[in-house]
Amino acid sequence: MDKEALIEIVKIVSMILGGGLAGAILNNIMAKRKNRIQPIIKKIQISNIFIPNELTSPHITKITFSDSKSQDFHFENLSIAQIEIKNNGNIDYEKFEFGITLVKFIAIINLKVSSANRHHSITFEPNINFNQKSNIVDFTLCPFNRKETYEITLFLTSDNKKNIDSTEILKFSSKYPVKFIDYYIMSKTILEMLLEMLAKSNSIFLSQLSFLTVLSKSKKLD
Repeated sequence: MDKEALIEIVKIVSMILGGGLAGAILNNIMAKRKNRIQPIIKKIQISNIFIPNELTSPHITKITFSDSKSQDFHFENLSIAQIEIKNNGNIDYEKFEFGITLVKFIAIINLKVSSANRHHSITFEPNINFNQKSNIVDFTLCPFNRKETYEITLFLTSDNKKNIDSTEILKFSSKYPVKFIDYYIMSKTILEMLLEMLAKSNSIFLSQLSFLTVLSKSKKLD
């Protein structure tokens, strides 16, 4: 369930439980959302494909790739970072530019990109291939509308010959006023927001119930 759908559910619950006061609280939250720094969700999964260690045959120390010219390229290790970028804000971008910077000892040796259809495009620079490694890459998404997702696959190699076990090796940046949020953190935030708003609505409901009870007793006394 995405955030917009969740907010609609919370809105209905708030109206049922809290009446006008809960609606005012929700309207205030919605106004803040419109003026906030736009959230871009990044979902990253890293897989270590080839890391020589004591379990690997001593005769297998490198992984080899061949290009279209039958030229061989040898690497001592290989990991893959699968990335999904989603516009979770309320702004549509005709063109959205952002970059990824890796730590110095890790380089991109190749990459693949994927868009929803032929009306969406994703390009990158510099040109990266098995013969031209880089630890930085810049992407341009056209367009990048609300709720749209692009997919990127990075083929990585490390100079220190160790497992790549953290997504912290990838730093995201952009010239736009956005904030890149980890997918798992975003999911937790949505749940916390729902629980918080339900708690507030329940508190408002109990307060109104107490007021009506007192009012009812007062009328009986009259």
